[in-house]
Amino acid sequence: ITPISLARAAPLGTKVYLRAQVSAPPNLMGARSMYVQDESGGLRVYVQHGDFPDLSLGDWALLTGDMIEQRGEQVIRIFAAYDAILLSSGAPPPPWSIATTKVGEENEGRLVIVEGLIESKSGAYIYVNDGSGLARIYVREATNIDTEPWVKGDDIQIVGIVSQWDSQPPYDVGYRLMPRFPQDLQPLSPPTLVISIPTPVSSPLPQTLPQTGEGWPVLTALGLGALALELGLGLKIWARGRRF
Repeated sequence: ITPISLARAAPLGTKVYLRAQVSAPPNLMGARSMYVQDESGGLRVYVQHGDFPDLSLGDWALLTGDMIEQRGEQVIRIFAAYDAILLSSGAPPPPWSIATTKVGEENEGRLVIVEGLIESKSGAYIYVNDGSGLARIYVREATNIDTEPWVKGDDIQIVGIVSQWDSQPPYDVGYRLMPRFPQDLQPLSPPTLVISIPTPVSSPLPQTLPQTGEGWPVLTALGLGALALELGLGLKIWARGRRF
């Protein structure tokens, strides 16, 4: 069994055996394709004949195939469905958190999460920047993700697979992040400060207030709370831009 990181570094044509978890189900990210990952990295899987067996998000599978390159992207090509054996089911794999500028070769094939500001939109593409550089987000039609509500200036969090589509050597451009499901796109909102003030317990005012040496009344905390209620004292707190 070879870790994905070593399979990616192997010469093209090398036969490898992988134990990996499904991070994008079959045919969602392209015909006869799916994505898998282990602790060392991620990889696209391409079935040459027929289709995949019944594999779901989070499933662990044993994959047998040879390493090829398609449009600059490293791929394990399996011959047919019997080269992808279901081992067990599992919880969906968590994404790796990366900067927008890291949507590139070092994270190709991985399920990642980025956060940033939408700088522009064009067709199926959204361009997001967290301050480190632009990431190109490619929304595939098969995902049924509606990008219409998202506009320039929105803060957004995106989970997706890093892939590459480059038609010419040296295959060093064309990287994009591909979300899988509608819930992979989420808004980022600043936290709202909520201050909870307990309601004071009403109690009658004392008939006689204690006196200081100067003759000023001394109010206990309980008496002060009751007095505030009697006089109808309102308290308004501005949560934004104030410090208490």
